[in-house]
Amino acid sequence: MNDLSIEQRRQLTDYYLGLLDESQAPQVQQLLEDSPQARDFIKRVEQTLQPLKALPEHQAPDSLVALTLARVRSAAALESQQNAKKGLTLTVPEQPTGSARPRLLRFPELITIAASIALVVGLLVPAVGEWRRMALRQNCLTQQASIGAAIHTYATAHDGNLPQIPQKQGKPWMRLNRVGPKRTDTSNLFLLVKLGYSKPDLFVCPSVGHKPQALNYPLSELSDFPSESLVSYSYQNMFGIDRPTLDSPQSFAILADRNPFLKFGPRPTIATLVLVNISPNHSRDRGQNVLRLDGSVSWNTTAQAGFKGDNIWRPADFTGKASDYLQGMEVPANEEDSFLGP
Repeated sequence: MNDLSIEQRRQLTDYYLGLLDESQAPQVQQLLEDSPQARDFIKRVEQTLQPLKALPEHQAPDSLVALTLARVRSAAALESQQNAKKGLTLTVPEQPTGSARPRLLRFPELITIAASIALVVGLLVPAVGEWRRMALRQNCLTQQASIGAAIHTYATAHDGNLPQIPQKQGKPWMRLNRVGPKRTDTSNLFLLVKLGYSKPDLFVCPSVGHKPQALNYPLSELSDFPSESLVSYSYQNMFGIDRPTLDSPQSFAILADRNPFLKFGPRPTIATLVLVNISPNHSRDRGQNVLRLDGSVSWNTTAQAGFKGDNIWRPADFTGKASDYLQGMEVPANEEDSFLGP
C-alpha cells in the first residue's frame, strides 16, 4: 500500500482520540486491519502523546470561580476608568422618583455577566461529563459485585463448582453473528439467570450505551443469552481441563468488562486493542472493572489483572499477534490462568 494520504492521517488521528464520526469508523477500522502503515502511524501518535501522561494532574482550587470573577470585575472596572478618561463613559439619565423603570446596565457590566456565564458553563460541562462517567463506572462495579454474590451462592449449592455447562473438549465456545455452537462461554453465566440466582439486567454494563432488554423467551427454552447485546461482561473460560472452584485462590479474576479481542460487540480502537489492552466498555476511562473470587471488584488500568499478573484477555500460552482476535477455541493454560472469554 502507498503512503497514507493527508485525509487518512486525519481520520486515524481522530479515531485514536475518539473524535471520529461513527459513520467513518468501519472504514478506518478496515484500514487499520489492512495497512501496516496505518498501524505504524497510530503507534507514532501514541508515542508522541505519551509525555502528556507523565504530566501531574493539578486539582483546581475551590475558589477558582470566585477568583476568576474577581479578575473579570477588576478588568471591567479598569476599562471603565480608561473610558472615563477618554470621555467615553456611558451615562444613564436619572429616573424620576417613584419610577418603576430599571436602571440600564453599562457595557462593562454586560461584559462581566457574559464572561461569568461563559466561565461557569466552561467549568460545569466537562465536570458533568466526568461525573456521569464515574457514576456509570460505579454502577458497573456494583453490578459485578452482585454477579459475584450470585456466583458464590451458586457455587455453595453445587459443591464449590462455579457456573459451568457440560461441553466436550476441543469444541468451539464462541458464536459469531448467531452462527456457531448453541452453548457458548456466556451459557455458563446464563445458568445464574436460568436457575434464579441473578436477574438478566445485571449483565449489561451501564457504560455501553444501551439499556438492558427483556429476554422475551421463557427461561425453560433458553440455554444462553439470545443476543450478544444482553451480556457485556466476560466470564472465566470454563472449557479447559482445569477449572477454578470456590477453593481456588481468592484473588483469582473470574469476571470483568467485555474482552476487547472479540469479533462482536463494540469495536475498540487500535490503541485500545494493541497498545493498551483495555475493555471497550469504559474506553474513555482507559480501564475495566474486574471481579475476583472473593467477591471484591477493583478498577484496573491494564490487562495484567490475573492471579499472577497475567493478561486476563488471553490464555497464558497464547502465541498469536498482539492484534489477533480470539477464534473461540482457546482455553486456559492451567488452573491458575485467568482467561476471561465473551
